[in-house]
Amino acid sequence: MMKIIFFSGLLLCASFCQAQTGSFVYDTRSDVYFTYPPRGAGGRAIVHDVDNVLTLNYDGDFTGGSKIGKTLFVGNNFQVGIGTSTPREALHIENGSLLVKKNLIGDLGAQLTLTNEFGNLNGAVRLNLNNGGAVSWIKGIVTGANISTGSAIAFGVPSTASEGKEVMRITGNGFLGIGTSSPEHKLDIVGTARAHQIIVNTQKTADFVFAPDYKNPSLEQIDAFIHENKHLPGIQSALQMEKEGLNVGQFQIDLLQKIEELTLHLIEKNKEMKDLKENMKVMQQE
Repeated sequence: MMKIIFFSGLLLCASFCQAQTGSFVYDTRSDVYFTYPPRGAGGRAIVHDVDNVLTLNYDGDFTGGSKIGKTLFVGNNFQVGIGTSTPREALHIENGSLLVKKNLIGDLGAQLTLTNEFGNLNGAVRLNLNNGGAVSWIKGIVTGANISTGSAIAFGVPSTASEGKEVMRITGNGFLGIGTSSPEHKLDIVGTARAHQIIVNTQKTADFVFAPDYKNPSLEQIDAFIHENKHLPGIQSALQMEKEGLNVGQFQIDLLQKIEELTLHLIEKNKEMKDLKENMKVMQQE
């Protein structure tokens, strides 16, 4: 009876010890199996796969994923972690930076591409810049099948809204909108703008007023026009300015024309005053 108990104990110990030792097996087909029961079932650790591909953790046999060294982790859910074993996205870098480098003269250099294959059916790709939970973003947008007119790149800043707040957009036709997502001009600003200097290029000036053949409207004509229209001739009315806006470059030229016309009238009146004074002197001497 004691012998039976003794041998039964040896068998139990042997089976327990064998279960704890694990195995590392090469199956002669370029596949290597590894198992270590205390840490999981294991499976095909290294496989010479089809198309001459070396595969680690074939078919996700190691359910916890794969780890190389202390920093690179690949989960079975197709998420890669660098510096973390619990990646939250397809690529998660913890306590590190990403450097994309390409040294070629005359080439575009390094590129980072975000792609949405269905973008031409109303889609977008977005680059989020998260600073302590305050998320700014850059978003590429395509609306409709016409990529040239329906595409845009938008810039957003943090706000109380979950999606943040869009503050600037560049459309596919080259229009820049600040404070509007539908610019209608090369630069469209909803709000105020401040600059130390603005240069407006123009091919037209108002110096034609000083040409010998220019017919300067008489003061009587100007008076009649103002009485009928309630604004200067050649200048937009207040109603038209409110409806259509103001072309600053053209408006400056129009104002300059009025100044030059007024200067000609002052010069003419000055001559008349001199002639009047001379005639008064002559009359007094007589």
